[in-house]
Amino acid sequence: MLTISMPNDGEVMATQRAGVIGTLVFGVICALAGYFAAFEWGKPILDKAEASVNWPQVAGRIEIAELQQARDSDGNRLYRAQIDYSYQVAGAHYRGSRIRFDGGPSSSSAAEAKRVLNRYQPQQPIEVHYNPQSPEESVLEPGTTLDSYLPYFIGLTFFTIGVLISVGMLLKLLLVGGVIVGALLQRWKQRATPPPPPKG
Repeated sequence: MLTISMPNDGEVMATQRAGVIGTLVFGVICALAGYFAAFEWGKPILDKAEASVNWPQVAGRIEIAELQQARDSDGNRLYRAQIDYSYQVAGAHYRGSRIRFDGGPSSSSAAEAKRVLNRYQPQQPIEVHYNPQSPEESVLEPGTTLDSYLPYFIGLTFFTIGVLISVGMLLKLLLVGGVIVGALLQRWKQRATPPPPPKG
């Protein structure tokens, strides 16, 4: 005869608690990753992009302008316009390679990389915007673009989702813990209560 054993209340509670803790850990990791993406990576990019509009300019020259190719972890081909330029500030020589402040230099579109190369040719004279506090930091196209905002807002989204998950799971964990404590207290009271005296 087939016998089906049903889990007792303790096993059900333990399973629920393990699931809640696992989800809580995921939420914390998501929040931490989002925090670093938004505030340690994305926000500095956005701040510098906005500040670069007011950076001073000096004359410079394109030294290298070439199309580079690579593959990502999934094997997809990526294209990058490698632009190196030189400039001088207060008699000191510097080299830079930043075209604009955005989330990343590579793209899956070869046409986009080639459009960048069409704007910058080797030995071409250019205007370089440099950071007056750190002259070695420079950019050719100051200001913000859509890509300047992406790292910050994507990171902020993950951070918000992670915080909401973590808070929700903490509340649920407290609820599960309260149910367990209540059940233990009830069982303890039942054991501590003396049995009624026999009648007659």
